[in-house]
Amino acid sequence: QVSFNRLTAIQWIQELVTLGRERLKDLYADMLNAILLLLADEESEIRAVARTANENLLNLVRKTEDKLDFSFLLQKLEDELNNKDETTRIASLSWISMLLSKDASQVLGHMNKLFPLLVDKLLCDQSDNVVMMNLEVLARIACNEDQFIHVLRNVVRLFREDRSILESRGTMIVRNLCLKLDAEKIFMNLSKILLGEKDLTFASVMIQTLNHILLTSSELLELRSLLQTSLSTKNRKAFEVFKTLYSSWCHNPVATFSLCLLAQAYPLSSSLVGKFADVDVTLGFLVQIDRLVQLLESPIFVGLRLQLLEPESETHAHLVKSLFGILMLLPQSSAFKTLRDRLMSVSALYLTSSSSKKSNRLPSYVRILLDQFTEIRDKHTKARADALKAQRLDGGDESTTINNGMTVGVSTKEGV
Repeated sequence: QVSFNRLTAIQWIQELVTLGRERLKDLYADMLNAILLLLADEESEIRAVARTANENLLNLVRKTEDKLDFSFLLQKLEDELNNKDETTRIASLSWISMLLSKDASQVLGHMNKLFPLLVDKLLCDQSDNVVMMNLEVLARIACNEDQFIHVLRNVVRLFREDRSILESRGTMIVRNLCLKLDAEKIFMNLSKILLGEKDLTFASVMIQTLNHILLTSSELLELRSLLQTSLSTKNRKAFEVFKTLYSSWCHNPVATFSLCLLAQAYPLSSSLVGKFADVDVTLGFLVQIDRLVQLLESPIFVGLRLQLLEPESETHAHLVKSLFGILMLLPQSSAFKTLRDRLMSVSALYLTSSSSKKSNRLPSYVRILLDQFTEIRDKHTKARADALKAQRLDGGDESTTINNGMTVGVSTKEGV
């Protein structure tokens, strides 16, 4: 009898939505409340009618031309974002997304209550479907210029405070934001945020994640293409993009090196190899180098491999030095053999070429960017020394600190 009453009620609501239309606009919030409650009903027939009613009411509100006050609707939706049922949370997020597309200014007026739920709760949701719908909402919020940097700062804050989210969903979150928004703008602003990051260990791991996304994700194809022209053309914008990314990429030596290879800044990458003598060659560092070698064999770096056939190029010697440099850093592993075989296959070209004997002068920008790299690496060195000192003062085991340091930058579960 009870389930029959619920079924009758939702069927009546469905009929009211269909027949009443805009005349019932003052009851939209009440009808939505009843529908959301029944989306998770134990009876499948009731859930089915509730889903239909929800879809019809959402479309009705979207098409209503009269001015609507979203306050009561948003109040109901905020409550249901805490619902234990996945379907209800997704439906609530769909409503918020629709309201943002209809009148963003009204929704943005409720950010004080809504934003903590979206970032701190729903980005950590156990359901990937909820997270994906939540990213659509955050992307719509970020379409507002004033909210764009606010969204990115809070995403970075979440990653910093909960490293497990960065490991398990960091790549998915960043890639989806890039898909829905301007990928170049996202990376430029994330770079600026991370340049001032005080937690240097987090900055290094975050840059490692972003670098992997940059090198492998289809959403970043245009940005990769732009970077590949940053030094070979007179495109000043492309060079500014490269410099902005480089400034924060310096938090992670291998990421910095791979960015230079992507941008074909071979004089800079060959100079960076020399700086690696001052970098702690930890297990994490070697793992990253190993993965970079694997990427060098991928289609992303096909242009670089073909440039090995151009010994007459002014930058050829720098490219060869760069690749031999990382070869010398690697232990004799499978990655070492892969890169060695690649270089040996073209060795006759650069051994006999007169260009290999040229004194390739470094471009003026190299010294400036090398100094920037050194400055940031010095900060990391000091931070590690301070951590070791604090560990000793606390009576801790120094070997534990060193071992922990070795794990900095080791690959995480997803895309790092």
